Amino acid sequence: MKTDAGRWDELRTIHRQMVLSFVAECESQSEAQWKVSLSNEKWSPAQIADHVRLSYFVLANELAGGKGLRVRTTLWQRFWIRLKFLPDILKSGKIPVATRAPGELRPADLPPAREDLIRQLLAEVDRFETELQRRWSDSGSVVSHHIFGGLSSPQAFQFVTIHTGHHLRQMQKRETNRK
Repeated sequence: MKTDAGRWDELRTIHRQMVLSFVAECESQSEAQWKVSLSNEKWSPAQIADHVRLSYFVLANELAGGKGLRVRTTLWQRFWIRLKFLPDILKSGKIPVATRAPGELRPADLPPAREDLIRQLLAEVDRFETELQRRWSDSGSVVSHHIFGGLSSPQAFQFVTIHTGHHLRQMQKRETNRK
């Protein structure tokens, strides 16, 4: 069994690789692609990147003692949903299709310029990792998810990595569909 520090190192390495892949995909989008959504998608790549940035912002805020996501499920719903879906998401690395983002994580209609947005995203990722590492060994530390409720530090780290990967694949698929 891995120590807390060993688990941290493993999850951080995977997380960093995912974030860097996401940023590289953002940078690879043409200006025309960056600001325009396809007819079957509601967000442009710029808005997707802003959504991912907002996710890290809210997580870091909660870990630093601020407000996190508002949980929108009842205790019984959370119990059932956590039992049925959370283990599969954490194991498969895939978020179910058509999962709707809560209001706190919906992007602006006109996100910042790409370079500014990427810089802000990386700053929020750094802040999230710093706050999460600070609370890593605190067994009472949880991060709120709007559907699942409180996630432990390792679960939150895995989930945010999966979430970033979900949006990376969304942008890659979009690029493939454009060709």
